[in-house]
Parts: sequence; C-alpha cells; structure tokens
Amino acid sequence: MKVNLDFGVEGAIKASLRGDIIVVIDVLRASSTISTALYNGAEEVVVVEKIEDALKLAEKCSECILAGERRGIKIEGFKLGNSPLEFSKDVVLGKTIVFTSSNCAPIIEAAKNAPIILLGCFLNLSSTTSYILNLLERYGNNVTIIYAGRYGKPCSDDLLCAEILYGLIKGEISQPPLSMIIKNFLQLTPSGRYLISIGHLEDVLYCGEVDKLTIVPVKMKHSSGFKIINVDDLLTL
Repeated sequence: MKVNLDFGVEGAIKASLRGDIIVVIDVLRASSTISTALYNGAEEVVVVEKIEDALKLAEKCSECILAGERRGIKIEGFKLGNSPLEFSKDVVLGKTIVFTSSNCAPIIEAAKNAPIILLGCFLNLSSTTSYILNLLERYGNNVTIIYAGRYGKPCSDDLLCAEILYGLIKGEISQPPLSMIIKNFLQLTPSGRYLISIGHLEDVLYCGEVDKLTIVPVKMKHSSGFKIINVDDLLTL
C-alpha cells in the first residue's frame, strides 16, 4: 500500500492509469460545496467539466438543480453557484445536483477511470482519513491525493489540506489542526483573498471549519455522480 501526493489534471491522469483510489482536494470551494450538499440531503452530485454538458444533463432530469461557477461567479441561468452556504437542506434535499467548476471539475473528468474518487476538504478531514484507512485495509489499493490548485497552478490552501490528510493517513500527524488556525490561514491565501474580494468571506470561514461534516462524497467508476456510500457497501473495486 502506498499513499501518493500529486497535483492537478496531470496528476489525476497518472493516478487513474495506475488504478489508484483518488482523493481530490479543492478546499475553496468545490470539495466543500459538494460535501455540504450531500450532508444536507442531496441525492447525488454529478460533476461535469463543461457548461453545455451540464445544461444537457439538466434537460433530462426534472429534479435536477444546476450549480456551478466560473472565476468564482455563479454561471448565468444556474440556480446555485459554488457557495456551500447556498446548498441548504431546504434547497437540496432529495435533489440531483448537476455541478461544474473552474478547478475541480476538470480533475474529476481526468480521474474518471479511477476505481473510486473521494472528495476531501477541511470540513470532512477526519471522516476522509478514516474512510481511506478502511479502504486501504480492505482492498490494498494505492491512494493518490490530488490537490486541485487554481487555474492550473498549485495553491496553498489545497496543498496544506492535502499534506495534512497525507500526514493523518500515514500516522505522522495525530490530530487535525484547530478551525481557528485554518480559518485565519485561508483568509491569507490568494484563493481566499479573491473570494473575499467578490463578497464570499463567509464561504472562506465556513470552509475552514475542521471536521464540521461527518460524510465523504464517493464516486464509483461506473456511477454517474458522487453519493454518500458506506464502506461496507464497497464489495469490489
């Protein structure tokens, strides 16, 4: 069993070709948003790379909600953007979310042939750690943690989360950091500063809440989107 740390679309392609379990980290904000949507009762979150693909999928689904952003701004005509605070229970309960984003969606597309894709963030850090350790014990596949970055370049918020997750899985770190530390850190990153500049300070603070959620978004190779799946239900890879 080996745990790898890699970056972006190219890293996802390499990990997928190896047959690794892939964990995608996009703290600000896709991993945090999708985790929140599922925690609040969304049936499924289908991630697509292109806006036109999202529109086509939504036409076929009467219970779908279109959600997504470009450059942090909600896409025109979509019901929701990429703010996790928009994905409340009264909005998403029982719904299928069709989601696209600037940074995370291309990586999900690149990783589509991986046996399992997970989404990690500070919100579900301990749950993701436990889930991965359980998968490793049961199946023995290698794991690659992919930090998404920002517009094709590494970013400090995703890298920090990925390195902490790596340390927790390897036993090099005994417990997650305090939320106060992460919230302060995120406000100083380029991604955090940009989101604050366009009016999303509350998103940045929310995404810094460590272990607020107790679920992990999971996508199996032949499934359409991310769901909450108990590890006991993963009979084969």
